[in-house]
Amino acid sequence: MCPHLRLDSLAVPVALVALLATSLAPRAVAETLDGLPAGRFDQEITIKMKDSDIVGVFRTLARLTNAPLILEFEPDPSLKVTFDAEGISLRAVLEALAGMHGLEYVPSGEGVLVRRKGRPPAAARLILGKRLPKPGPRYSLDLELRNAQGETRASPRIRIEHGSVATFKQGLEGARDVTVFDRARGIAEPRPIGGFELFLSITEDRGAELEIVAEVVVIRALGRTRYVEDHSVATHTVARGETLLVRTEDGHDLVLTGWSRTER
Repeated sequence: MCPHLRLDSLAVPVALVALLATSLAPRAVAETLDGLPAGRFDQEITIKMKDSDIVGVFRTLARLTNAPLILEFEPDPSLKVTFDAEGISLRAVLEALAGMHGLEYVPSGEGVLVRRKGRPPAAARLILGKRLPKPGPRYSLDLELRNAQGETRASPRIRIEHGSVATFKQGLEGARDVTVFDRARGIAEPRPIGGFELFLSITEDRGAELEIVAEVVVIRALGRTRYVEDHSVATHTVARGETLLVRTEDGHDLVLTGWSRTER
């Protein structure tokens, strides 16, 4: 399916609409929307709107980008736009709207500012879409995996942002081959089974302490064709000392040995 874009506006000649729809060169788009997140604004969309006002168009685009679009110009309520985009990137759609209505886009910490070129921002601002969350603090967590004899087998360091989820996978000593059926490929084959996967999230920063939630999935071989996954979830209050996160049935300990806040 070939991509196409058509934007009809009562205030814009049809010839100009056709020119805009066929001349969205990547270089021009990049210059107009320089600094915007690549993945978010380069996704392709298919959307149709009929006789919508410009605010309604930008509100829909804000929802699709999952980023605020902040209108800093006075929209003309009498101006209606028929909007037809199929297989076109959001970046190209925003470029076409900018060309039709004399707009420019300015990335900011709040979102994307939409202004009239060569004019001062309007006194009243209209924020479309959710405000971007403020970046949270980042942390460095030091872990140790110890065997039943107390020997350190691994010393991973996890970097995590407040409210996000970090993961860590580790195989354990004594892993056994277990015949596993791979449904995607339709075959059964031996694989080493024995290890765990850790999911960590920092839910509260109390200054000298952190509250973290840890989910651990321990995978154990039960025989040549059987294995089991044990799930456990626990909330820990972590100070500056050591905190035991999990102890497996064969005596392995996963210990949080320390943490620190880090610069962004």
